[in-house]
Amino acid sequence: MAGCKAEYLPVVVAAMRALLEEKGNLHSTTGTLSGAANAVIVNGPIRRELDINCKDGCFGPGWRANATIGRALRLVVRNVARGIPGFLDRATFSTPARYSFCFGENEEDSPWEPLHVERGYPHESNTVTLHSVRNMAVAAEGSNKPEAILDSISRTIRTLGVGEDRWLDNRKSVIAVSGMEHLRIFGEAGWTKKDMREYIYPKLVEPDERGAVPVNVGAPEGVLFIAAGGHGMPESWILIPHLSWTITKAIEPPRR
Repeated sequence: MAGCKAEYLPVVVAAMRALLEEKGNLHSTTGTLSGAANAVIVNGPIRRELDINCKDGCFGPGWRANATIGRALRLVVRNVARGIPGFLDRATFSTPARYSFCFGENEEDSPWEPLHVERGYPHESNTVTLHSVRNMAVAAEGSNKPEAILDSISRTIRTLGVGEDRWLDNRKSVIAVSGMEHLRIFGEAGWTKKDMREYIYPKLVEPDERGAVPVNVGAPEGVLFIAAGGHGMPESWILIPHLSWTITKAIEPPRR
């Protein structure tokens, strides 16, 4: 389906298992007027085995695995969950990310432990993380200081906002995907993800001049930092969540 090779199927199946989790909130992501899209983030050795792009241009075209895994998930939403525009898909404009949005984490060049490891999986395991994205924005900061980069990321997140939701118990996550230039700066300064969360979290939750608290992720662990993308622009892409948890599932090997 969607041009997937047979060996891609375990990744698609794991993404579907994440999508069907209650707090994955498939109906809301499909039916929302805002046109939210599901990002499929792949970790583990399977990225190399399937040639899933984690580096230059990883959000764009040019890689069969990225394009067809994301597209297969979307076709299941359309054909099985009946996410058809004007029917259950109520997006006012929708988004190109609904065609396909799949990429891998750049574990090899990252100064941090990979996403799946910090979420409790062994380093050698393969996983899919599904993140429902309501909005995307770029935090571009050319400074060589980690603090300046994190200030830019926090301003971007606060501008877009992450709303409160009682059903989700404020366990939504906002994701910052950092490219090679930002990774180099954080790595050279020795900043861990824990260091980054401790610095940025107070800036996200402190009231602004109107007393509003626009970022509701519940705890510092709700700010997820991921390594991906290429060289050139010093930037991090921010993936603002829709009404769902960010869910990670193991990719199971095919049964024989």
